[in-house]
Amino acid sequence: PRIEPIVPMPPGYPYLFYDGRNIHLGWQPEMDNRRFVVYRFPAGEESPDFSDPSHIVCITGKRSVSLPAGSVDDARTYSYFVSALSLTHRESEPVAFHSAQRFFVQDGKLHYVYDGCSFDVDVLSMQHLPSSDSLPPFVSIEK
Repeated sequence: PRIEPIVPMPPGYPYLFYDGRNIHLGWQPEMDNRRFVVYRFPAGEESPDFSDPSHIVCITGKRSVSLPAGSVDDARTYSYFVSALSLTHRESEPVAFHSAQRFFVQDGKLHYVYDGCSFDVDVLSMQHLPSSDSLPPFVSIEK
């Protein structure tokens, strides 16, 4: 029997965590997600080209990956995205990890940084657009 191609829902709740050595990317899979494609682009790239396989970091069946990084600045140097693959190997729209909102460990203490900026994403071009949302930036450090 022929199986109809299924375009999966994109993974939800992407997060980025830097522990002093590695960048950890994680997400919540949706029901029809089987595998995940992780992409990396230079930060600020206007229109990431997801059809260029040179930007694929990995394809995995797990809900997280760890990538080596020399410093927390490596988390700011690149933009990371994840998409889902269905059982029929169709790919979802990618979702972005916003590296300015991040967790990291420094001097043995957990830090959370939120830059206060928000953006909307044009789902056809994946271009970041200004958002009317504005929240104050803050840093939280474990005692």
